[in-house]
Amino acid sequence: MEMEKEYVAEIVFGAKSPTYDLEVLPTLVTTPDSAETFEKIKEILPLFTGEIEQIIPPYSAKKVEGKPMYKLARQGLEMVEQRKTVTISSIDVMEQKSCELNTDKGVAVLPCVTLRIKCSSGTFVRSLAHELGEKLKTGGILVSLVRSAVGEYKVENSVKIEDLVSQQSR
Repeated sequence: MEMEKEYVAEIVFGAKSPTYDLEVLPTLVTTPDSAETFEKIKEILPLFTGEIEQIIPPYSAKKVEGKPMYKLARQGLEMVEQRKTVTISSIDVMEQKSCELNTDKGVAVLPCVTLRIKCSSGTFVRSLAHELGEKLKTGGILVSLVRSAVGEYKVENSVKIEDLVSQQSR
């Protein structure tokens, strides 16, 4: 039984990365106007909800001919773009701000949004960041990701390690 997932994701616009995240140093694409970017994000988010075709990140564990894509990508091999159907039931903007990001051109101050995403199992949030950036023509990379819920299990209801340790020491 696949349970819906909920993530809190921070995405920076104006840079790209082949991994769609900070695994490698991002390439600065542009320094978009923050206010304009935030308005455009609100306009395009509905395009990314419902059942959508999503790009599978080239640096992922998805197998092609029995080999994980990330191994092929690290070898510099050309791969045919892989896609999969996922369901994103909601995307909500939690915060909009400017963020400093280390890039190939030094530190850049770029528009950054924090989103709450409810989606099906198997959704690549890195791909969502990348595809939002492509739609905006700015580039977009995932800089932070927290899985905040799986089905009815929410992080705010979880037991803290400190509480477990203190109970064991009694």
